[in-house]
Amino acid sequence: MERITGTILCPAYMYGYDAIRLKKKLEEFRSMASTATTMNTMKFKALTSTSTHKIKSKTHDTLYVWHGITDTSEVIFMKTTEQKQALKIVEGQFYVLKKFGHSADGPRMSVTLEPNTYVFRTNAFAYDEGVEAEFHDPTVTPINHILQGPVGIRLSVEGLVVDKSRFNGPDWARTDVTLCSEDERHRVVLKFWNENISRVMDIEEGQQLLATAMLTKKWKHHPMHLNPTDETMLTARAMDTREMLLTILDFDSDRCDNMVGVLCDNDNVYTMSTSLYHELQHMPHPLDVDAHVKGTHITQCSVVEDADFEATEGEIEVGGHQHNLETDGASGGTQPETDGASGGQ
Repeated sequence: MERITGTILCPAYMYGYDAIRLKKKLEEFRSMASTATTMNTMKFKALTSTSTHKIKSKTHDTLYVWHGITDTSEVIFMKTTEQKQALKIVEGQFYVLKKFGHSADGPRMSVTLEPNTYVFRTNAFAYDEGVEAEFHDPTVTPINHILQGPVGIRLSVEGLVVDKSRFNGPDWARTDVTLCSEDERHRVVLKFWNENISRVMDIEEGQQLLATAMLTKKWKHHPMHLNPTDETMLTARAMDTREMLLTILDFDSDRCDNMVGVLCDNDNVYTMSTSLYHELQHMPHPLDVDAHVKGTHITQCSVVEDADFEATEGEIEVGGHQHNLETDGASGGTQPETDGASGGQ
C-alpha cells in the first residue's frame, strides 16, 4: 500500500491523467469497501432445505441452493459452492450472515455464501407470515399477466396443455410445455431442462395443468417463459368433453397457432382448428352445429340438417362434394386434431 500511495502522489505531469484516474479509483474502492462492511450483515430464516445442482466450473461442480426470508420480510434466493457452508443450513432455523456477496435478479435478491462468510444461529425474529405462506403456495396468476410482468417472480400458473416438444443439444436437453389461457388468446412456455425433464414425462397435450412455484424468466428478445424451482409441483387432469348444440355467428380468423375464434349465440367465444374452420367458413351464417367441446375448444362437430343443405350422419353436401366433419374437419386423410394445436409447434 505504501508503494501505491507513493506512486499516486508523484507529480501528475509525470504520468498524465493515469495517476489522477488511479487515485479516484482507489478512493471509490475505499468508499465501497466501507459501505459493504457496515451493510454486510443479514438475518434470515431458512424457508427450504438445501438442494444440489450440477454446474460447470474450473473449481467446483456442485451448487447448493435454498431460500430464506429476512427480518424485513423479503424472500431471498441463497447459494454457495462450499459444502461446509451448505451443511450449516437447516430448514426453519434462524441465522445471521456476515461477509457475503449479494446481487439483484429482477425484483429478488440473490445472496452468495463465500468460503469466508460467517454463519451464526440466532433467536427467532418477527416477520410477515403472509409472505412465507405466499412463497410456499404462490397465487395462480393469469397467463396474460405473466407475459407482461417482471422477471424473477415466483408464481403458479394453470392452463390447457396445447404443445409438448423436446429439444436436444450436445450436452443439454429440454422439454417445453406450452399452456394456453382459458380464452385461448395467451400462451406461456414452461421450460424443463436436463434432470427436470423427468417431471413432465407423464404430461400430455389436452390436459389441464397446474404448475406451482414457477419462476418467470426471459432470454434476449424472446417472450417471458417459466422455469421450475425445486418446490414446483405439477398436477394434471384430463379435460371433460361436452356435446353441445351451438349456433355459430361468426369467425375470428386473425388468430395465431393454427386456431380460429368462434362466436356463438350464447355470447361465448370458442376456438377450433384452422382445418375445421376451412370446412365451415363458406357456409351461410348463422350455422347450427352439433359440437364436441373440450374446455372452450371445439374438437369436432357436424352440421345440423336444415333447409339450405342436406346432412346425413355428419356428412354435408356443398358444391357437389361431400365433407365429413366428424373427424374435426380434417380432410384428405389427415389425422384429426384433438386439442387445437398442430404437431411440432
